[in-house]
Order: sequence, then structure tokens, then C-alpha cells
Amino acid sequence: MEVPSIPPEKSPWDSPYVRSGIAVTVLWLAGGIATMMFFSDRPSWPKPNEWGDIFAGLFAPVAFFWLVLGYLQQGKELQLNTRALQLQVAELQASVEQQRALVEVSRQQVVATLKEYDRALAQEAAAALPRFVMRISGRERAAGDRMSYEFTLSNEGETATNVVITIWPAPPIGHESRFASMRIRSDKAFPAAFEDDLTEGTIFNVAYTDVRSVERSHRFVAVRNSEGVGPYPMRIEDEPSPI
Repeated sequence: MEVPSIPPEKSPWDSPYVRSGIAVTVLWLAGGIATMMFFSDRPSWPKPNEWGDIFAGLFAPVAFFWLVLGYLQQGKELQLNTRALQLQVAELQASVEQQRALVEVSRQQVVATLKEYDRALAQEAAAALPRFVMRISGRERAAGDRMSYEFTLSNEGETATNVVITIWPAPPIGHESRFASMRIRSDKAFPAAFEDDLTEGTIFNVAYTDVRSVERSHRFVAVRNSEGVGPYPMRIEDEPSPI
């Protein structure tokens, strides 16, 4: 927003009213004196009271003329002052707009910085998590109608400690398996036996403590394979979440 600059203050002598008043006053006084000198037919010097009449007649119009000029000059100055105040208001408005724009830019920078900070925290937190993969590594018919499975839990991420695997609904054998730690690129096998067979929807909950000492859990669920028959592969049902 471009704001016109305030014009510099001028000397009172630069006013056209003052210049006109001086010129008219000089001409009037000169004319009056010349009239008195060349057109007066009185042989004697005027009396004191006559001098008063002369000066009154000579200067009264000048005084009234300057009174009018002063009124006009004051009106002009009021206009100039009003204009200066308007320009100051415009400058203040422009300054407010600039400050508002600066505040908006600062706000956007803060928002971008916070987003970047949150993104860095999320990346750091993700890098500190283990990445578990579960698969069926063995399957055979056990005594009776039970089906015995061997599952393998692999860790492709950061180290996890206090790993507890809980199966629900709980099978007769292998309801819970525990491991002190699982380092990166390590595998842990654990058995479980089910009545008849592993059913779709069986949940494998993996609770652990990450490298930042935060207790989390990771859930897997048994689903049918692409052909719709068993054995059932595992898939991640949700992302790791704090306990």
C-alpha cells in the first residue's frame, strides 16, 4: 500500500496571502501618503486630532484587510493540517497492514516449523520401533483333534525387550510366550496347539518395550490365504500403540 508523503512545512512568508497582503499594504500606504502630499491644500500643519483621523482613515482599511487575510490563511492552514492528519492516518493504516502481513508470515513460519518438528519426532519415534513380522513355520496334527503350530516372530526394526505374545481365544497349549529381548534381524519361534485347527480371526497380541522404554503393543490376526484355505498367514491389524 503506497502512502503519499506529508509535504514539508513552509514558512509563513511563502504564503500567497501574506505576499498579497504586503503588496496591497505597501501600495495602499504609498497611495495614501502620495494623496496627502500632492492633493492636500491645507497651508498649516494638521492638528493632533486631525492626525488621528488621517491615520484612522489610512490604517483602518489595512487592518480590516489583514483581518480577512488572516481568516483565509487560517482556513488554508486548517486544510493543510487536515490533509497532514489524513496522511498520518493512511501511514498508520499502512503500518498496521504491514505488521499484520509480518505476523501472518511469522505464524506460517511457526506452523511450518512445528510441522517439521512433529515430522522429525514421528520419524525418530518410528525409527525407534521394532518391525515385527509373524508367519507360520510349522504345522502338524497332534494327539486327538488338536492341530499343533509353530509360529515365528521376526524383528526387522529396533530392539524390543520384555516381549510377550498372547493368543486370543486362548488355545489349550501356547496361550502365552515370553522373550527377554528381540534384537534387530532376529527370529523367535513359539508353539501353540488348537482344538481342531487355527480359526480365522484368532488374535496374536505382541506386547513389548521399545528402546525408548515405552511399553507398546502390536496386533496380528489370522486370515485365510488367497485361495481361501489354510494354513492361515498373518497380517498386521493396526499400528503399534502405547499400552
